[in-house]
Amino acid sequence: MAYTRKTFPGHIIETRFDELGYFHSTGVQIGGAGHGRRVDNWRFVDLSDSSSVAQIGPEYKSRAELLADLDRYAAEYGCKLATRPRIASPEPVPAY
Repeated sequence: MAYTRKTFPGHIIETRFDELGYFHSTGVQIGGAGHGRRVDNWRFVDLSDSSSVAQIGPEYKSRAELLADLDRYAAEYGCKLATRPRIASPEPVPAY
């Protein structure tokens, strides 16, 4: 089922990245492999399409865990304002 911002079953919190928001999911899972299990997690939502909202990425056990991963996930997801982590390069060897 596709959701819009109005029909999404949860309060979406926006981030500094236009394409990403997040929400807190609680309750009981309906359908799928985890049918009937208790749900208490945090997830990112894709806000890049104005006509639909989709849950994306891993499930986080706490808001702090999700926010700690925000920059990395935004870079991986391709958000415009995200910066890719730099790979440390070895120190140049001086020429003697």
